[in-house]
Amino acid sequence: MEIGLMQKVFCLVDTSVLFTESGFHVFSKDFRVKARELSHATWIIPEPVLWERKFQLCEKVRKKIGGTKELFAFLGIEDSALESESIATAADLRIERSLVDVGVQVFNMKLDDVDWSTFTNRAFQKEAPFDGSGKGFKDGIVAECMAQAVKEFSDSNNDLFFILAVNDDGLNEHLVARFNEQENVRIVKDLEALGSIVSARRSEIDLDSLETEANSIFLNSFAMQGLRDRIRAQFPSAFAELPAGAEYRVDGEFLVHKPRFTSKDTDVLYWVSRVIVPWTAFSAKEQIRQLPYTYSLDTVHILPPPAGVLQYPYSFAPVFASGPTGPYEREVFATSFGRNVFDVEWSATLENQTALRNPKIKAINFVETVWT
Repeated sequence: MEIGLMQKVFCLVDTSVLFTESGFHVFSKDFRVKARELSHATWIIPEPVLWERKFQLCEKVRKKIGGTKELFAFLGIEDSALESESIATAADLRIERSLVDVGVQVFNMKLDDVDWSTFTNRAFQKEAPFDGSGKGFKDGIVAECMAQAVKEFSDSNNDLFFILAVNDDGLNEHLVARFNEQENVRIVKDLEALGSIVSARRSEIDLDSLETEANSIFLNSFAMQGLRDRIRAQFPSAFAELPAGAEYRVDGEFLVHKPRFTSKDTDVLYWVSRVIVPWTAFSAKEQIRQLPYTYSLDTVHILPPPAGVLQYPYSFAPVFASGPTGPYEREVFATSFGRNVFDVEWSATLENQTALRNPKIKAINFVETVWT
């Protein structure tokens, strides 16, 4: 069985993709909707893009103000709130709130890491993103910042995919040429294309091949995390149940079924492992009786059951004791067999599409008690 698992995707966007003239929004409505819709991807705004958006917002405010200063002066109202410094501060606050609201990160540009010699030469040679009109400086800075982001994130994890969304011909041409040989980088011109690629970045994995490892990692985790004691502590009443006529019970070994895959979230797989605790209920009689099976309390051992069988036909020697009138035989015999059933929900992180790491117990649920 194969399932699709979302590869970690970084989306870097230029001003041309998120710009809006609507009100004083930092990001367009389409961008806000898409970023929330694809929140499993990591959204990155290059720092130079925010510099430009701040300038654009401040300019829009100044134009809106128009003759407001003269009006305030006529009315004798203090207009200090309309100074450039105050406008810039307000723009910073608006940008900060928008970043948090939409769930977008900022990649800060490292100016010292830019190869300014190559950058300047490209400008004089009028190579993209520069052109004959002198345009291209801002786009060149954005390109450098995007390249720094791709490199920095790739250095820490080589299993990443990057989508650079740029709706500017010169910048788009430059980025296509710059990342031409990197298979993990794709250049697009709009949010629709970006969304299609994010949804399509699915790596097929063989679930059957992972089930064996999932079973092994859960069994190890079962022992390491003291899950046996946790189950007993969380559900004491389940281990105290007795069928009618029984005086006590002896629990068998915990039996763990093969884990069942339930869901995925990015590179995290979620599983459910069923745990069964078989038990035998006993009654004791202080008299000699001929029974099909007798059990010695000193020699009871719970053995692994045959495949698919949860009942245990044990046979042990009777127990001898002394009473007021002399020695007598005290027989113990099974009144019924049963089992407690639990489901353990857990997760593990998939690495390199083949290995499971960092198992975590999410929940333990009591399912049922069965008597036979």
